[in-house]
This record gives sequence, C-alpha cells and structure tokens, in this order.
Amino acid sequence: LYKAQVEVVGKNLSGLLLVKTMEDSTRRVVFSTETGVKFFDFEFGRDGGFKQHFVMKQLDKKMVVEALRNDFDLVLMNGTGRGADRLAQREGLRYHGFVRGRKTAWYLTDADCSRLLRAELGSARKILVEAELFAKSGGWAAGAGLAPDSISIRHHNFNFSITLKKLDR
Repeated sequence: LYKAQVEVVGKNLSGLLLVKTMEDSTRRVVFSTETGVKFFDFEFGRDGGFKQHFVMKQLDKKMVVEALRNDFDLVLMNGTGRGADRLAQREGLRYHGFVRGRKTAWYLTDADCSRLLRAELGSARKILVEAELFAKSGGWAAGAGLAPDSISIRHHNFNFSITLKKLDR
C-alpha cells in the first residue's frame, strides 16, 4: 500500500495505490482517493496479460493507459522471469535488458547484482521512462521479496510523474 502523487500534464492527483498479488498469481494495481473513489484498476497476468477493470473517464485515453501499463510492467518487473536479452556494464553498474517489442526495459544493479538501483524503459535512441526504487537501508534487494519503501517514476517524453511512498500498516 502506497501513498501516491501523480502529475499528468499539469493535473495533480493524490491518493492510495494498492498492489496485491491474487490467489491465481495475477497482480492487481488499484489507485483510488483516500475516500475510496477509484481512478483506475488494472490486472497484470503471469503470462504478460493486461486487463483494464476500470479507468475514470478523464484518464481513459489510450496514451495514458498505455503509459500506466508500461510504468507498472517496469516496476513490477513483468517479463523478467527468463534470462536477460541484453547485458552491459558501465561505470560500476550492470544493465540487464529485456526486450519488449520496440522498447527495452533495463534494470540497473550494483556490480555484484545484490541491489536493484533503478529501472529504465527506452527506445533504441533514448530513455523514455525512469523508475528509481528506494529502501530505508540505502538499497533495495530485489530478491528479498519485499516492496521498496518509495518509488519515483518519471517520463522523459512528456510531463508525467508518479511518486509512491510505502505506508506502514
């Protein structure tokens, strides 16, 4: 459960984002106001499937829904169950690339692959989306099965950002 701030083309939305793994291993991502009014409700399947259960009318634009799908695919690390399609190393970071159509999702780790530092979605020429994952301990261990304490998602091709801060229950 995260406290969410979303900025889309000058409009600000805030509320709660719930990410839940269901019994059938699908994941639901629901963003709503603190009073329960839903902005969107998406389902991500194990096999890469995507289902849009609900999107409020003002957000129900193909470009916005596709951007949100790509963002959550990136952060949920969907499509990474197999080995990386591309590997690179630069400036002490390891880049693990997973091809997604004409784009590549890159997961950047430290040199010994013990901490996931950030994720990027890019085309052949530039970074389109950057997601930074933070933990109170200074690094986030992707294999630990824990959710990061905060996540910052920034789009480089248009004014769209999402900031998530984990709520303790």
